[in-house]
Amino acid sequence: MAIVRLQNRPAVDVWVSDRVTGKTLVKRLDVGKRPDGQTSSSLAIHAVELLRASLLEVRAQEARPEGPRAEEPSPIPAEVTAWVDRAIVPEPARPIFEQPAIAIGAATIFSSTSIGVAFAPAVRASIGSPGGVAGRLSIVGPGFGGQLRSASGTAFVRQELALAEFVYAPSHRTIVPFGSAGLGGYHLYMRGDSTDPTYGGVTNHVWSVMADVGAGVAARLGSSSAIFLDVHGFVTQPSARLMIGHTSLGTVGRPSMLASIGLNSSF
Repeated sequence: MAIVRLQNRPAVDVWVSDRVTGKTLVKRLDVGKRPDGQTSSSLAIHAVELLRASLLEVRAQEARPEGPRAEEPSPIPAEVTAWVDRAIVPEPARPIFEQPAIAIGAATIFSSTSIGVAFAPAVRASIGSPGGVAGRLSIVGPGFGGQLRSASGTAFVRQELALAEFVYAPSHRTIVPFGSAGLGGYHLYMRGDSTDPTYGGVTNHVWSVMADVGAGVAARLGSSSAIFLDVHGFVTQPSARLMIGHTSLGTVGRPSMLASIGLNSSF
């Protein structure tokens, strides 16, 4: 590096002598009136970029058809080639669930026509492998549906579920289809009130094991985020029958449906 003067301000000539190409590149940097820290950082960056530009010429020569050459360049070390390629070759997209990720979304649960659709938040955490297989933990709930009514009384229903899943999403494209399968637990809570003052209200819980399969699609928003939409079907054991008095309002969990949409972010 040589310090020179441009009229009334300093400048620096940076010379890069590249032993791989056998050439020398020169660039004059107008540093102007910058703080010392900014000047040294700017010089370091420009020097490295000059060296990378010199090596790009060798990479271009390697891509040309073979022919007579006046002078063969020296072989490029593998680590140098990788360093240059990072500047000109975009990093390939990874499987969408390869890195640790958190997903937040909204879900709907449909277990019975009598309950209708329940709306719930959904939180998921996943980590995977380069092959596209990932493990995922999902928590959905609490899900609140409509109030159940009969001649004997009314009932309030709440649902929650937790899943441990295997997810398969090997695609590197922008639109990524994926499938999942898992096991978990399902919780149904019901609080009933009688229209007959002779009888008191009842609160009951049902805990069940559930088996789930799902399919979905994700759209990449960048290297570390994607919007996803998925649909699941699950069954529970045991199932739950909703009754108010002697009136049966339906069976829950044979089968049930779950749909969710949200944002997946990796880190």
